[in-house]
Amino acid sequence: MHWLERLLPASLVNRVFMLYSLSLLLFVGGGLLVFLRFQFYEEVESTQVASVMVIEVVAQAVQDSVVIGDYDTVHKTLDKAVQASLFKSARFIDMQAGKVVARSRTRPPRMAPQWVENYVAGYLYDVNRTVSVGGRDYGVIRLEFDTAIVAGSFWSLAEVALTISVVSLIGGLLLIRLLLLQWLGGLERLRDLVEDLGTGAVKPETLDAHDAPLEIRRVVEIFNQTAVLIRDREATRRALDDQKFALDQHAIVSMTDVDGNITYANDLFCQISGYTRDELIGKTHRIIGSQRMPRAFFDTLWATITSGQVWNGEICNRNRDGGLYWVNATIVPLLDDEGRPKQFIAIRTDITAMKAAEVAILRAKETAEQANRIKSDFLANMSHEIRTPMNGIIGMTELALDTELTDEQADYLRMVRFSAGSLLQIINDILDFSKLEAGRLDVEQIEFSLEGMLHELVRSQAIEAHEKSLELLLRIEPAVPERIISDPGRLRQIVLNLVGNAIKFTHHGEIEISVSRINRPGDALADIRISVRDTGIGIPQAKFADIFDAFSQVDTSTTRQYGGTGLGLSISSQLARLMGGMLTLESAVGAGSTFHLTLQVPTVRVRAATGLANRKLAGMRVLVADDNATNRSILTGVLRNLDMQPAAAPGAEPALAELHRARLAGEPYELALLDVQMPGVDGFELARQIRAQPLLAGVKIMMLTSEGRRGDAARCRELGLESYLVKPVSRWELLQAVSAAFGEQASDDMPLITRHTIQQAKRQLRLLVAEDNEVNQILALRLLQKHGHIVTLAGTGLEAVQQWRSQPFDAILMDIDMPDMDGYEASMLVRREEGGSGKRIPIIALTAHAMRGAREKCIAHGMDSYLAKPIDPVALQRELDGIGAQAPASAISFAVAHPVDFAAVREKMDYSRELFEEIVALFLRDMPKEIARLKQHAAEGDADGVRRDAHTIRGMVSMFSSGPAAQVTNAIEARASHGRLDGLLAELEQAVDAIGDALSAYRWEDDCAALRQPG
Repeated sequence: MHWLERLLPASLVNRVFMLYSLSLLLFVGGGLLVFLRFQFYEEVESTQVASVMVIEVVAQAVQDSVVIGDYDTVHKTLDKAVQASLFKSARFIDMQAGKVVARSRTRPPRMAPQWVENYVAGYLYDVNRTVSVGGRDYGVIRLEFDTAIVAGSFWSLAEVALTISVVSLIGGLLLIRLLLLQWLGGLERLRDLVEDLGTGAVKPETLDAHDAPLEIRRVVEIFNQTAVLIRDREATRRALDDQKFALDQHAIVSMTDVDGNITYANDLFCQISGYTRDELIGKTHRIIGSQRMPRAFFDTLWATITSGQVWNGEICNRNRDGGLYWVNATIVPLLDDEGRPKQFIAIRTDITAMKAAEVAILRAKETAEQANRIKSDFLANMSHEIRTPMNGIIGMTELALDTELTDEQADYLRMVRFSAGSLLQIINDILDFSKLEAGRLDVEQIEFSLEGMLHELVRSQAIEAHEKSLELLLRIEPAVPERIISDPGRLRQIVLNLVGNAIKFTHHGEIEISVSRINRPGDALADIRISVRDTGIGIPQAKFADIFDAFSQVDTSTTRQYGGTGLGLSISSQLARLMGGMLTLESAVGAGSTFHLTLQVPTVRVRAATGLANRKLAGMRVLVADDNATNRSILTGVLRNLDMQPAAAPGAEPALAELHRARLAGEPYELALLDVQMPGVDGFELARQIRAQPLLAGVKIMMLTSEGRRGDAARCRELGLESYLVKPVSRWELLQAVSAAFGEQASDDMPLITRHTIQQAKRQLRLLVAEDNEVNQILALRLLQKHGHIVTLAGTGLEAVQQWRSQPFDAILMDIDMPDMDGYEASMLVRREEGGSGKRIPIIALTAHAMRGAREKCIAHGMDSYLAKPIDPVALQRELDGIGAQAPASAISFAVAHPVDFAAVREKMDYSRELFEEIVALFLRDMPKEIARLKQHAAEGDADGVRRDAHTIRGMVSMFSSGPAAQVTNAIEARASHGRLDGLLAELEQAVDAIGDALSAYRWEDDCAALRQPG
């Protein structure tokens, strides 16, 4: 191989050229040989084919001459055939061996070498053809090739091909030689430029190789990049020197070895520490230690940097004169090739002034928090002191208005009630506004009935609206979910403010509350829009933006004319945003206003249970007579939603005509809903006319009124009417009233169905009221007795506990501020004594404290719910209704023995055994997992998880009407963030086990007879 290397040219250009020349010569020579060989065989083959054709022609031409023996003609024909052809001679040999020979006189145009002629002769052979006529052979024609002509033709072709190949080879070699000199010559230029670059005479960017081959361009690019990197590194080094200089002017910089000995200290370090550089070099940083930082602090610091990580923190140091200074330090370890620290750099910034400012800010914050606590305590105390007498004033006024009074006395008391209510509203507005301003107002997430809440709200405002002769209407579209999860108290507050404003600023016409769902019913989150529309004075568009500001009304004259603080809409708007919604306005002066509250809330899936009563009423034809178009629309919508067939009439005369028409057509109405306040002929007169006509005797009549008046009930009984209800009427109330009216045969002594008779189905409760204020005691006693409950009073918390020990109660109404033992202590004592007995009496907190955290504090001390004074009778009744729906305290043992209300469960399941068995299987399968998850979250202290699990379990047990289990889950959910839950968890397990045992033992077929209903 060495001799071969010595033969190679030294130049890369010559080496490439030699390689290319040899390769080209090999390929050209080989290609030429292949070409000539192919052409040779092609020439031979075509010559042979041509000879066959020629001899056939000659044979045909001489046949006749051979037969007659005319050999002269044969000789002429053969001579003509071989002249100027590829044949040297042509012969005819007859059967007697006689010959006729003709020779070619044509000379080859070009003579080929003898070896070529010999090679061609080896592939050509003479051509013979027998001449036969009539089946008789007369002789043989033989053609002999002239190999000199054939070889000369082939040799001419070979010379041309060889000439072209040689010329092409020489041209290609010259071309590649020039290109190689151009392309690879860049390497020589690169070498020259490198020499110049070292002297600085040329910049790397001037080396252009865009027309060079890719490999050369890459080499040049790498060279250019390397040169730029060298230049940039030099520039970076100079920049680092500049930065180091700038850093030394601002930061305290030092460097140490791996043992912590200082190896470098900049001027600023020397200046702030008071030491010279010589005094610092070789020392550790203990020389500036302040003894203020704990040993563990430095242990952590040293462990961090020795592990190769960057440490950052604040350190207090002491200078040479003993003064303290604070620095924000960053210590960076520099690592060797093996990843171990070899040096440490500390960069520090003086933050002594910032630390002093932080101390000042902290002191100011503590002062502000103390002032805020004083303010909160003051507001809480003032709230308590004001609400306590207000509770007595409002409550006693309500009770007095229910007694026999003269008109003048009633007017005085109504003015007292109105003034007290206005004062209470101002107090509530100021408290809510202060909470919102301080960011201390929270919203809850509670499952509740939106329709039920709105109906209660409308009833509470109906009297005030009717006093101004206004129609107060409630429309709820069928797509609105029955139950949602939100804050019912705050939602009620917003809608109540909007309705109150509508009543205040409307002099005639109507006020409508409409509820709709603006997204698809199938979505898990419902977009609810609550609209309050009035026909009042309206609001100018220019005031839309200002109307939601605090202390703002349309103008100052509005405040003087209508009163109010101007806080209501501001509070409502902020509450809407706090609940994730929005409050918007549509209005025009003189055309009324419409406020839209839009909220996105989770829905609770409730299985619709139609029940037997619904099925009996399905398809019933009902006529609604009301002069108000909106009222007619609402009532017909509710009836249609109850599967009835409603029709509407705008007054008494159209209603009477429609009743007659339907009767004569054979499609009589079974029920008529008549509005009392209709112009011309009112509802009572229309009812009298209907009763006076025998043709309409089968129609049952229910009266609807916007305001209850004395004597109306007597008139209903006199006319034999079935019911008398005050609008707005909820779907449930209407269903119950119609069901009661058609549930039994009418008789003279049948009681008139009113809202109160519907409510009377709720059972009487035994209640313990713990209250130290005598006025509030009397108020509670009268208010609860008015609703038929049995009340026992206790003046202190200790007395309340003693009363609870001595006799059974269904619930305790517990005041918070009482002597001897307050409500908190009393509630905790009751809960401790209940222990794991499985009993849990509901405790409702009554407090004048309306500040943030009051409800949470009550729940944390074992109470189940919370009512703020002055006590709202509607809210109190709602709490008692919830208790009334559960088993009485005196029958706890029965509740444990019979934890499932199977009659209610069957109705919920729409009497479907398949659905019941499916739900029971899911309950028995999933409940142990839910209990285990709840215990795990309780053990981990995960309050959110506990609330979520308790809420899920409450939803599962509520399917089986289990009061005790639902009460315990309520308590767990409320007390998730406060203390241990072991006792409550044990109670819940006991209650759930009782449900499981009852479900496992229950047999559907045992109650089949009870389920069968006639019809």
